[in-house]
This record gives sequence, structure tokens and C-alpha cells, in this order.
Amino acid sequence: TEGRRHDADLRRHDRLSIRLDIDRDYVTWYEFGIDQRGWTTDSCWENSGYDPKWHVASQADATHWRCEIAIPWDQLTPTHPTPGTAWGLALERTAPG
Repeated sequence: TEGRRHDADLRRHDRLSIRLDIDRDYVTWYEFGIDQRGWTTDSCWENSGYDPKWHVASQADATHWRCEIAIPWDQLTPTHPTPGTAWGLALERTAPG
């Protein structure tokens, strides 16, 4: 999207947060956020300096918005998950107002 901002302040917009706990320690996680405009933010645990390469496509109209994201494995872990690997996942939608 033209004008898309990375590491943007999404607090005033309808947004989705995706948290991935790849070692399931329930203490540390990766967090990816996207809002209705397609603007993004990301962090590793509470480190906002984490700057992964991930891809976002978004589309919105007057009543709906949708997004598709792709996060390459190598941005999360040096090795691909193997069969039987379990991660923690949390999804949160925030609609201000």
C-alpha cells in the first residue's frame, strides 16, 4: 500500500495483533500488528527494535477490512519446525470506540 508505515502507532485504529510463542515458555513472544490501513508494527517480546521482513496485503471498504500476512520461517527461527512441533498462538482484535 502506498504510504504504508512500518512500526506505526496503531492504537487509534481497528487492528489485529498476532502473538507467536515459538518455544512455548509463556514468557517471550513475537508480536505482529496490522491495522485497517495496512500499517504494521512488530516486536520480539517487548523489544520494538526487532525488525523482521514480513509481507502484508490488505484491503478495506466502508464496512469491512481484510489482510493476508506472510512471515518467513527464518524471521522467527533458524530452523523450520518439524512434525510434532507446537507453538503458542494468540490473536487479538481491537476496535477502538
